[in-house]
Amino acid sequence: MYYQRPRPVGRRLSKEERKANNKRDKAALVRTGRSHAVLVYDGKKPVGWCQYGVKDELPRIDAGRNYRKITPPVDTEKLWRITCFFVDRDYRAKGVAKLALKMALESIKKQGGGVVEAYPVVSERVSLLIETIGQRELPN
Repeated sequence: MYYQRPRPVGRRLSKEERKANNKRDKAALVRTGRSHAVLVYDGKKPVGWCQYGVKDELPRIDAGRNYRKITPPVDTEKLWRITCFFVDRDYRAKGVAKLALKMALESIKKQGGGVVEAYPVVSERVSLLIETIGQRELPN
């Protein structure tokens, strides 16, 4: 829900209350067609996802300092944003994120396409992992 709200909500709430609010608000977005994601399954088990949406569905990005420093794309094209990936620990480095991204881009194309922005977050831990395992082509 972080990117789906223009500003923080519920800072004074308990963790359980925030979780309940997020679940309720996410369900409302799904019911109204304002939440998009590709889910990846291994059989019936969900093992990953990629969240995406159009600019007005993911407004929090516009408030970021770094985003304001760059020139936004021309407004005449539809602007899509890819904001979140998750891969189950037991399925990492097996192509799940690659598949989720491919399917998200195909879904965007089916919905009219446009410009697609992505927002990678690189942490020190991720950088060390990349250095350790090296960059390699993931299986199809």
